[in-house]
Amino acid sequence: MLTPKIFPVLLATAALLCGGCASRLPRLDYDSLDRQPGPEVIEIWESHREVLVRVIKEKKFTIREFEAALRFFEKTTGLAANQESTRYGRMPGNQLTADLQSWDDWFRANGVGLRAENLS
Repeated sequence: MLTPKIFPVLLATAALLCGGCASRLPRLDYDSLDRQPGPEVIEIWESHREVLVRVIKEKKFTIREFEAALRFFEKTTGLAANQESTRYGRMPGNQLTADLQSWDDWFRANGVGLRAENLS
């Protein structure tokens, strides 16, 4: 359990580890895909992606939503995140932008096959 005193320290550490990530922030242009996944699929994908974008841009986030987004992408794509594990949970690391790019590349290739009812 995170104590109120340790949480700001963890966030500051995460910001340092991910420093410079925002300048390399990848974009996912859904309109450029040859075949479009359903709008529900895009909405689910984007809701988890938005959490990681906030982390990369050093905006407010919680460790709980960060870990939920990582679990979603790992479960959906089968691609593991390269993030720092601590006794408090996984923390954003300097590979987060690369992880997001890998998941976006996977989505470009496989997103059309996803079904909203299978995503969690």
